[in-house]
Amino acid sequence: MKGVEVNILPDGSLDYPDDLLEEFDFVVAGTHQNFRKNVTERVLAAMDNPNADVIAHPTGSPLSGIVGHKIDLDTFYPRFFLL
Repeated sequence: MKGVEVNILPDGSLDYPDDLLEEFDFVVAGTHQNFRKNVTERVLAAMDNPNADVIAHPTGSPLSGIVGHKIDLDTFYPRFFLL
């Protein structure tokens, strides 16, 4: 199996083209920059991409120092279940 983690861009698109992402068995998408800009909308848009299988660290990543995204998790229910 081969997979990749990609960035969710400010407009909600992924930073790799769809034709490339289709070659992977799984795609993990996460916000890695612009953490205070429309994170909820960006994540929702990424989830609509059929190539995105998993959303990484939707509320931040303490190990990398990314803590406390401004995201409205209630927006995702019941549409999606987040771990």
